[in-house]
Amino acid sequence: MYTRTRILSLLVVVTGLLLSTEAAGFCLPIVHHVNVGSSTATGTGCNYVYADLQTAIDNVSCPNTVLSIAGGVTLGNVALTINNKTNLTIVGLGAGTTCNDPPPACDPEVGCGGGGPPPPPNVRLQGTGSGPVFTIYRGSVTLQSLELTGGGGTNGGGIYFYDTGSVELVDTKVDSNAATYGGGIFFDGGGGDATLTLGAGTIIESNTATQGGGIYFESTGAALKLVTLDASSIIKSNMATSGGGIGFYFHGSLEVDNTKVQSNTATYGGGIQANGSFGDATLTLGAGTFITSNTATGNGGGILVNGTARLLALEPNTEIAFNHAANGYGGGIEVEGPAQADIASGGFNGLAVVYGNNAEYGGGISGYATDGHSALIRLFTTDPFNPVAITGNFASHTGGGIYVNVNGVYESDFCAYDYRIDNNTAPEGAAIYADEDSDVGNYTGGNVFLNTNISNFCTEPVAIDTLGAVRCAPGVTCNTVNGNVAADSGNNPTAGSTILVQTAGGLIVNRLTMRNNHGAHVIRTFGPYLSGAYGSVANCLIADNTLTAEMIRIDNDGLNPPVAATTFDGCTIVNNGNEGAPVIYAAHGLTLTNDIIDELGINTLNYAGPGGGLTVSHVLATDISTLPNAAGIDQGEPLYVDAANSDYHLQPTSTGIDYAPANGGVDLDGNPRDVNLSGVPGNSTPRDIGAYERQNRFQCGTSNSIFCNSFEYSW
Repeated sequence: MYTRTRILSLLVVVTGLLLSTEAAGFCLPIVHHVNVGSSTATGTGCNYVYADLQTAIDNVSCPNTVLSIAGGVTLGNVALTINNKTNLTIVGLGAGTTCNDPPPACDPEVGCGGGGPPPPPNVRLQGTGSGPVFTIYRGSVTLQSLELTGGGGTNGGGIYFYDTGSVELVDTKVDSNAATYGGGIFFDGGGGDATLTLGAGTIIESNTATQGGGIYFESTGAALKLVTLDASSIIKSNMATSGGGIGFYFHGSLEVDNTKVQSNTATYGGGIQANGSFGDATLTLGAGTFITSNTATGNGGGILVNGTARLLALEPNTEIAFNHAANGYGGGIEVEGPAQADIASGGFNGLAVVYGNNAEYGGGISGYATDGHSALIRLFTTDPFNPVAITGNFASHTGGGIYVNVNGVYESDFCAYDYRIDNNTAPEGAAIYADEDSDVGNYTGGNVFLNTNISNFCTEPVAIDTLGAVRCAPGVTCNTVNGNVAADSGNNPTAGSTILVQTAGGLIVNRLTMRNNHGAHVIRTFGPYLSGAYGSVANCLIADNTLTAEMIRIDNDGLNPPVAATTFDGCTIVNNGNEGAPVIYAAHGLTLTNDIIDELGINTLNYAGPGGGLTVSHVLATDISTLPNAAGIDQGEPLYVDAANSDYHLQPTSTGIDYAPANGGVDLDGNPRDVNLSGVPGNSTPRDIGAYERQNRFQCGTSNSIFCNSFEYSW
């Protein structure tokens, strides 16, 4: 008797749980059905049928509840509120379905179409035009096979989310909404960390706003995430004054993973704007993120980073490409002080991480100092086999690859390590342009640091090693400024330079290859500002360039002290065409040491600097008539390993081997300097001159080349 009563009691409890959304604090997952206009629905045994969606939402008290909306309908004047629901799913059913039909299986990674092309949303929710279609406070909500359109108001035309939690969209379209902040979605982590997930088939399109046309993210210290699960999802064709696709504001962090931001338009930040205020804000682009074909009518075609914001693009398969700021700064990225950008991704499928962008100033990246604040751009490599690269960008004015400006006494700094800056175009500064400005007559210029650092300019806020920076692997082309062209928008050649650093700027370089560039000069400066520390090029190869004037030109505009000398140490200058001009023109102090200058038929130097300002030592040149008459200066040509194929390493028997006193460091290849090949212990001149230090006495292709193609051979 006791046993039978116990069983009956359990049956009653279980039945009650199945028919109710709550029973003594216990809940089971259950489906509620919304049949617009009627609390009954076609089908048998249908429980929890509601005539309107808001009533259904309000009656949900259990986690993991599904609200299914009768299919093929448009709901007008929708303004719905979801308050602190856990794992609530709202799904639009297909036309002809009943409350007995199970909701579609919408896998966030493949959508509701079973892995085929995303189907159109089943149910359209038309907003009122004066507020969001959905207002969601806290919790975790999934929207499936819905179209949210016609919303408006101040915050989030399609969705306004506030507090902590998550929102997931699957096969959902948020389109044609308009709001002041977040035309499509306003996502506010005011209460803590929050994640917005764009599942398969989700499109954020044709929304408009003042800030954040597609999505507006706001954080007051929270960690926000935008995650896209499938390539079929996209944020496209949205418009705003700032942040056409995405706007991120205030402080905290936003991580954007595997997301496509494409063909959006804004005055500032066509694809994304990250604007830090009231504290530091960090925008991180995760792997698989593509910022492409966006347009800014002002600055930052792809991305604008300003205020106290910082951009991190460190992961593989990241692309900032084909963006436009034709009348402004930063076609790919604009960094406005005190903001900072750290770019290290190896790009995608052979394309550079910053590729094919255009602007008036800084086709690839622009650093723009503001009143009272400097800007910082850092390039470095995190994959030793895929170096960071800025490639194929165009500026109609200056700085095809990189542009850095100055505002009063506040400069922008560009720092690059293990990099490629290749095949960019501009009328002036085809690869890099560092601008100038004056403050009550005192000039300040932008700084360019390539594999160097002075006064910790390049170590703020943390050293790049802490972000995963590595050296390029042996044999990987690296530290190049190659194939850049000084030309205008009609591809007409100009008298521009590959690298130009204006008055009071700094050019501090160690390990640089410059090949196959076209223009007037490969390097032009106006002399280092205050001290020679800001004018130094070491371990460089300048070869095979097509030029119309001096390969290197150091002008004197009367503003920099001419006594401050620019130094070229350990460089090889060979096989360049320049229509007969001298190799170097210098109207400032100049130091040449440990160099090979191999340019037949032209003068090495036209020196117009101050008396006593020229220092030359341990130089091998085809012309020494224009150099001082001093020991260690020899006329001649070295023997190269394979000059016909542009291999300018020295043969073991060449002049220039063991030629100069030891001074430490590494050569252009990153190999140790001062390798004594003479066989004489204590040799006082173990250092090779030119860009490369020979590491052994064997020459590949000879009877002594046993180790050349094995593990023990290197240059």
